Amino acid sequence: MAHEAGGNLVGAAWVRFMTAEDAGYGFVDEGIPELGMGVPSTHRGQGVGCVLLERTIRASADRGLPG
Repeated sequence: MAHEAGGNLVGAAWVRFMTAEDAGYGFVDEGIPELGMGVPSTHRGQGVGCVLLERTIRASADRGLPG
């Protein structure tokens, strides 16, 4: 999650494993986690999504997740 200095939430990113029967938009394979992310329109274009993506990739790699 990303917060402003005042504590307001300005974005979130997550990964989750989906099944072929309940595939999400970015489904590749049951062994590859799917990435989800949301940033309010008021905070887009400010690098929030970039930071969330970089940190989510790093955290996933640290946990040994594939993909």
